[in-house]
Amino acid sequence: MSAAAFSYALIAAVVKALHGLPVFEILFFRSFFGLLWMTIVMLYRKVPLNPINYIGLTARGITGFIAVLFYYVALTNIPLAET
Repeated sequence: MSAAAFSYALIAAVVKALHGLPVFEILFFRSFFGLLWMTIVMLYRKVPLNPINYIGLTARGITGFIAVLFYYVALTNIPLAET
């Protein structure tokens, strides 16, 4: 649980630091490196790629994309706290 919270905080800090880049570009590189990492893991573990529920996987992909897009848009537009 702590590792997940740390990961989300780290991602938020990186997205906030990349404020000069468009959100779609940040999202593209996040998705590209995630796909690269998961491909390596799947090849290493010899996991077959034979999905059964195409509609469910497509819906999950679209909603996940929209959720991450909104999250990154919110991170880039919310100002940091001032002390």
